[in-house]
Amino acid sequence: MIKRICFLIVVGLMVNISVRACDACGCGAAAGGIGIGAAYDNNFVGIGWQLASFRSTHDNRAATIDNFHTLQVSARYHITDRFKLLAFLPYSYNERFTHVDSSFMSGLSDVRVLGSYTIFGNREVGDNSTIFLEVGAGMKLPTGRYDANIHDSNLPENFNLGNGSFGYIFQPNFVWKYKKNGLVFNGNYTYNQSSESGYHFGSQISSQILLFREFSLTSSLKLIPNIGTQYERIGVDTYNNGNSVHGTGGEGIFGAGGLTVRYKSLRASFTYSEPLQEDYSQGEVEAQRRLSAQLTFNF
Repeated sequence: MIKRICFLIVVGLMVNISVRACDACGCGAAAGGIGIGAAYDNNFVGIGWQLASFRSTHDNRAATIDNFHTLQVSARYHITDRFKLLAFLPYSYNERFTHVDSSFMSGLSDVRVLGSYTIFGNREVGDNSTIFLEVGAGMKLPTGRYDANIHDSNLPENFNLGNGSFGYIFQPNFVWKYKKNGLVFNGNYTYNQSSESGYHFGSQISSQILLFREFSLTSSLKLIPNIGTQYERIGVDTYNNGNSVHGTGGEGIFGAGGLTVRYKSLRASFTYSEPLQEDYSQGEVEAQRRLSAQLTFNF
């Protein structure tokens, strides 16, 4: 029964222009889970950095490069043994480079606050084997600056620091461990409301599956390499009249590899992702490599 429930959760999440690049770029850059940088059964505070890059070409002109940097402070605290609160405070730095000029924008992005409930807390499912499963739900708050007229500056809607609207989040986390080996699954679904101007950002689905193994160098120091895949799908944006916005939406599958270094209560994680298959903005945009780093303190 336990295996069947976990299988259904994983499958459910996985199935589901002038000088201007993709309106979809960067939308899912900070939507994923917390990876394996923080132990799931501990409280933690942490800081992380993520880079998502996109390259576009139009009508044989020079390429436009968009880089979306996110610096994020995160925290989790147990209210009870099974119920916990999570908060994510992101700071975004967006940059665009063209053959004639460059554009930059930085500031606080949309804050996310979630509550999560532990269904299985490191439950034994066989000899030397345990599973951990939690589900979370929460809201994305419109704390990031949003300019409905950003197109007047020849910038796409997604270049805004925030979406200008509330959003609703569902996020499961699953960990299976056998001796020193294990598997991590994170999923995230975000539904955005419309902004005051009526612009509606498409819903986002992102997930990752990582295999890892622990190597103990000393009693306090561990190395945890991991390898796996990441997936994201971003819905098409719509105007106030319901018409679809050209150059928005897309999906991609990425190969990922990384390393977590654990020393006592500190964990430092690094991940590199490379697109394996992708289709953004009706093929007008190509996803580039992605990088992330995270440092957490568990208590």
